[in-house]
Amino acid sequence: MAFSLILTFSTQFHTLLPTLHAFAAMSKLPSSWPKEIRTGSVTVRIYRVSNRKAGKRYTEFRVSYYDAHGRRRFESFAEYGDAERKARSVAKVSARQDGKGLTLSADERLIYLRSLDLVRDVGVPLDAAASEFAQGRKIIGDHSLVEAARLFVRVRGDCRPVFVAAVKDELIALRTQRTKQGRPASERYLAD
Repeated sequence: MAFSLILTFSTQFHTLLPTLHAFAAMSKLPSSWPKEIRTGSVTVRIYRVSNRKAGKRYTEFRVSYYDAHGRRRFESFAEYGDAERKARSVAKVSARQDGKGLTLSADERLIYLRSLDLVRDVGVPLDAAASEFAQGRKIIGDHSLVEAARLFVRVRGDCRPVFVAAVKDELIALRTQRTKQGRPASERYLAD
C-alpha cells in the first residue's frame, strides 16, 4: 500500500508541475503596466494585453520598440519571461547603436559578403578600402578610379624610392661613358 501511495503521489505531482510552473511565472509579473526596460537612454516597453479568441480569454505580452529605420515594432509573447528577454535584448542592441547591423536585407548581405571577398585578396579592411575609394572619387570626380590608377602606373610606374647619393653616382657613371657627341665628358664637367 505504501508503494502504491508513493506511485500515486508521484504521478499526481507530475500533473501539477506545469500548473506550478505557470503559477511561479505569474507571480513574477510587475505590479504596474506598461513595464519599462531601460538601457542607457533607450526605453523598451512591455504591455500586458487581454484578448479573446473563440470565446476564451488569454493574456499576451507585447514588446514595443523602434527599429533601425525609426519604425515602431510590436512583438507578442505568451510568457512574460520571453517578452522581458526580448525587451532587454532590443534595448541592449539599440543602446550600442548596432540596430542597422541587425536589419540587413538579403541584397545588402550579399553586397557586404562580396565586398569582403574583394578586399580580402588585397589584404585591406573593408572600411579602409571604402574610405580610400571615397577620397579617390572626390579627387577625380566622375572619372574611373581604375583608369586613373592605370594612367598613373603608365606615366609614373617606374618611380621607386632611391637616395640622392645613388642618383648622383648613377648620373656621373652615365656621363663618363658618353655625351651627346658620343665622347666621354670632360673632367671639369664631371667636377660640377
